[in-house]
Amino acid sequence: LSDSSGVLYSMSLSDLVQEGGTTFDLQMIEGVNGTMVANQYVRSSPSQTNSPIRTLITFNNGGRWRLIAPPDVDVNGNAVNCEPPSCSLHFFMDTSDYFRLGVYAQDSAPGLIVAHGSLGAQLSTDPDVYISRNGGITWSETLSNSWGMNYLDHGGLLVAARDYHQASSRVLKYSVDEGLHWQDYTFSNVNAFIYGVITEPGETTTIVSLYGWTSGSSGWIVWTVYFASVFPRVCTDNDYYTWSPWDERFGQACTLGYHINIERRINNVTCLNTRSYVRETNFEICPCTSEDYECDYGFFHVDGLTGPCVKDRDVSLLDPCATGSISYNQSSGYRLIAGDLCSGGVEQFFYPVLTYCCSSQQPTGTTGTTQGP
Repeated sequence: LSDSSGVLYSMSLSDLVQEGGTTFDLQMIEGVNGTMVANQYVRSSPSQTNSPIRTLITFNNGGRWRLIAPPDVDVNGNAVNCEPPSCSLHFFMDTSDYFRLGVYAQDSAPGLIVAHGSLGAQLSTDPDVYISRNGGITWSETLSNSWGMNYLDHGGLLVAARDYHQASSRVLKYSVDEGLHWQDYTFSNVNAFIYGVITEPGETTTIVSLYGWTSGSSGWIVWTVYFASVFPRVCTDNDYYTWSPWDERFGQACTLGYHINIERRINNVTCLNTRSYVRETNFEICPCTSEDYECDYGFFHVDGLTGPCVKDRDVSLLDPCATGSISYNQSSGYRLIAGDLCSGGVEQFFYPVLTYCCSSQQPTGTTGTTQGP
């Protein structure tokens, strides 16, 4: 990741899963600023091939990466025996042998994330559908197997059709409570293989189109479904609550230096947001914490994810004293994450340290050493 100038880059995550140098398993999550997910090879040695893959998430633009928390129960309510770090949730992304949806999120539905994934020590080959309703903090299994999915009405309606890889069907599923419960709707008189689920003309409407084919068809077929009738009324002010993406996040109320409040529909209220709906948002600047900083150029996390930033011996830094300078600002090993808005707090512990090139030029009462935060 680069600094705020876009000139100096430091490593945020190593061994990123990629294919052909053009496709990478790295995705920014729309609707929740600073959140990204990535797939990483877990190698015991640099030369290892066919390495297992794990999925990581960051909530501060790559400053720190974490394993994704598994759900407590499966889609049937049975307890899930999965505890980090030996077991976590992993996602099928662009380079996966199986790729249906990847990780899906929209600015029009902040905090709502849908992904095909699996539980275990590494990514497996059996996808199920998982959903997060709080920006990636916690996840639950919402559907078994794989489904083509999309959002409607600003996330107030979810639509799912059976994956054409697995089976044909004449029934789709829809949810008006963010995937807590699903209902069936028959969209065709005959079974169909559904290739895609798209909204018309965007995810703020209540119209969805399915495209695919039937066993007796010779080309593509499109089915259009109008869902406005599933909402008995238009939402009023009493149907919304104020949500913050970071209220639940590791005891922190802020990320990227600010706290934001977003209006969201109460998920157990069945009402229509309408296409013209505009969310009310407001934010305030937060004091700086260690979460607002990443490793500076020439430094890296000692454990690869969240440990202290230490000097990278493979990066050659210019000697500031070679130019005849008397002193220079020596990096503490950390820098403010680009785009972070925090102010005050612990920022004085991350300042560069004034360092003198020769101890004889150092004023009385000062030191030339660097202390980390």
